[in-house]
Amino acid sequence: MARDSDKRNFALRTEDGTEESVFSGSTPRQAALKAARDLDDPGSSEDDAGREPIRLREKGTTKVHVYEGWAWKESPPEVDMD
Repeated sequence: MARDSDKRNFALRTEDGTEESVFSGSTPRQAALKAARDLDDPGSSEDDAGREPIRLREKGTTKVHVYEGWAWKESPPEVDMD
Protein backbone atom coordinates (compact mmCIF):
# COMPACT_ATOMS: atom_id res chain seq x y z
CA MET A 1 0.00 0.00 0.00
CA ALA A 2 1.29 3.44 -0.89
CA ARG A 3 2.25 5.82 1.86
CA ASP A 4 0.55 9.20 2.04
CA SER A 5 3.73 10.83 0.72
CA ASP A 6 3.39 8.73 -2.47
CA LYS A 7 -0.08 10.11 -3.19
CA ARG A 8 -0.39 12.81 -5.82
CA ASN A 9 -3.36 15.11 -6.43
CA PHE A 10 -4.91 15.53 -9.86
CA ALA A 11 -7.51 18.17 -10.72
CA LEU A 12 -10.30 17.13 -13.08
CA ARG A 13 -10.57 19.72 -15.86
CA THR A 14 -13.66 20.47 -17.90
CA GLU A 15 -13.59 21.36 -21.61
CA ASP A 16 -13.47 25.08 -20.78
CA GLY A 17 -10.46 24.60 -18.48
CA THR A 18 -12.15 24.96 -15.10
CA GLU A 19 -11.13 22.50 -12.41
CA GLU A 20 -14.14 21.19 -10.53
CA SER A 21 -12.80 18.35 -8.38
CA VAL A 22 -9.59 16.68 -7.22
CA PHE A 23 -8.72 12.98 -7.21
CA SER A 24 -5.67 11.48 -5.52
CA GLY A 25 -3.61 8.50 -6.53
CA SER A 26 -0.05 7.33 -6.92
CA THR A 27 -0.36 7.54 -10.73
CA PRO A 28 -2.49 9.60 -13.13
CA ARG A 29 -4.17 6.39 -14.30
CA GLN A 30 -5.31 5.56 -10.78
CA ALA A 31 -6.83 9.03 -10.40
CA ALA A 32 -8.51 8.67 -13.83
CA LEU A 33 -10.14 5.39 -12.76
CA LYS A 34 -11.55 7.14 -9.69
CA ALA A 35 -12.77 10.04 -11.84
CA ALA A 36 -14.50 7.62 -14.24
CA ARG A 37 -16.67 6.36 -11.37
CA ASP A 38 -18.09 9.88 -11.01
CA LEU A 39 -19.07 10.31 -14.67
CA ASP A 40 -22.58 11.59 -15.35
CA ASP A 41 -25.13 9.22 -16.84
CA PRO A 42 -23.50 5.78 -16.58
CA GLY A 43 -24.70 3.26 -19.17
CA SER A 44 -26.67 0.11 -18.44
CA SER A 45 -23.81 -2.05 -19.78
CA GLU A 46 -20.22 -1.57 -20.87
CA ASP A 47 -21.29 -1.52 -24.54
CA ASP A 48 -23.98 1.12 -23.88
CA ALA A 49 -21.71 3.38 -21.81
CA GLY A 50 -20.74 6.62 -23.50
CA ARG A 51 -17.05 7.42 -23.72
CA GLU A 52 -15.94 10.76 -22.32
CA PRO A 53 -12.52 12.40 -22.22
CA ILE A 54 -11.04 12.71 -18.72
CA ARG A 55 -8.48 15.50 -18.39
CA LEU A 56 -6.37 15.48 -15.23
CA ARG A 57 -3.79 18.09 -14.28
CA GLU A 58 -1.34 17.18 -11.56
CA LYS A 59 -1.36 19.84 -8.84
CA GLY A 60 1.82 21.89 -8.96
CA THR A 61 2.44 21.23 -12.67
CA THR A 62 1.01 22.33 -16.00
CA LYS A 63 1.00 18.88 -17.64
CA VAL A 64 -2.47 17.55 -18.46
CA HIS A 65 -3.07 13.79 -18.75
CA VAL A 66 -5.94 12.84 -21.07
CA TYR A 67 -7.79 9.52 -20.78
CA GLU A 68 -10.96 8.09 -22.28
CA GLY A 69 -13.36 6.98 -19.57
CA TRP A 70 -16.73 5.27 -19.36
CA ALA A 71 -18.88 3.84 -16.59
CA TRP A 72 -21.86 1.53 -16.29
CA LYS A 73 -24.08 0.20 -13.53
CA GLU A 74 -24.60 -3.49 -12.89
CA SER A 75 -26.82 -5.27 -10.42
CA PRO A 76 -24.94 -7.08 -7.67
CA PRO A 77 -24.96 -10.87 -7.86
CA GLU A 78 -27.64 -12.63 -5.87
CA VAL A 79 -26.16 -14.30 -2.81
CA ASP A 80 -27.82 -17.22 -1.04
CA MET A 81 -27.60 -16.42 2.68
CA ASP A 82 -28.54 -19.96 3.86
